[in-house]
Amino acid sequence: MKLKHVIALYIIASLLFCKPLVAELKTIQLITMGGAITGTQKDALSGKFKLSSRSAETLVAGNIEILELADIKFKELFNIPSQEITTEHWIKLAKEVDKAVNNITNDAVIITHGTDTLEETAYFLNLTIKTKKPIIITGAIRAALHPSSDSTQNLIDSIRVATHPNASNKGVLVVANGKIISARQIQKNYNHSLDALESSEIGILGYVHNEIIDFHTASIKKHTLYSEFDIKTIEDLPTVDIAYAYSGGLSANLKNKVNGLIIAGVGSGNISKKNIAILKKLQKNNIQIVRSTRNIGAPLYSTIGSEINDKYLEFVSSNNLSPQKARILLMLALHKTKDPNKIRSYFENH
Repeated sequence: MKLKHVIALYIIASLLFCKPLVAELKTIQLITMGGAITGTQKDALSGKFKLSSRSAETLVAGNIEILELADIKFKELFNIPSQEITTEHWIKLAKEVDKAVNNITNDAVIITHGTDTLEETAYFLNLTIKTKKPIIITGAIRAALHPSSDSTQNLIDSIRVATHPNASNKGVLVVANGKIISARQIQKNYNHSLDALESSEIGILGYVHNEIIDFHTASIKKHTLYSEFDIKTIEDLPTVDIAYAYSGGLSANLKNKVNGLIIAGVGSGNISKKNIAILKKLQKNNIQIVRSTRNIGAPLYSTIGSEINDKYLEFVSSNNLSPQKARILLMLALHKTKDPNKIRSYFENH
């Protein structure tokens, strides 16, 4: 038999009897925080939702195929509704994520979280974790064991994004309803709709469709590795409150001592002259004032033509951060400085 025939037979035998080479699965640290994505609900009509006592098992029960997409390591950090999450929970979670991304065996981190305050947790992590590795946070509107839950698709999409090479160095990403959204722009716009987790007009970075991960853009605001904040230096945070403006008034109830105050102003963060005078008095007690707006996602600036001159008043404009996200950034800023000009630069760049 000629050599070329031997080689041909060897190739055919190899194709028939040898197992194909399979790419090694990436390793993901999955951290559960509670919320509907790990909750249970008997049927679509009962409305009886409850937190699962075994969050990891609940996730796998509804998403057995996730074990084929990556090597998943599960850790239940908390099992609470997201409205119960405080700054102490943020700090503990951030330190856990920081430890996970610095573990060379981990390629990415995914956090499952209740949707009500998911946007705040995502932004805190975005500002405090120094890494280029993908960090994904996701949730669900309907419980994991609900017959028409969105948890299955959101978790699968999150794993696919986390293991995609283009997900690195993009900051913390929220994956939900087929969209990849920056942590800075994510917001919950609806109470019950499956597309509740949405974005301001500039926050959608890309899309997920089955196995296709399609990034279109990236945030140029400072985040993760480039942020001026680091969870390694943070053990607690200053107290910052939010005051809501309405026609003729401001809900500033400062019975507790605060270090900063976010104003959810009307329109372009406007407040009445009477309330400006009140805020100036608060400044004398070293309370930093940041103006945001009730119009979620709308940018807020202070220019020559603005009704309020922030630099003159030593206020700070929140850019397009919602009041709740402005609160996070102000807490981190006050952890480092009380200089209004430095704080203003943080809001311009993060």
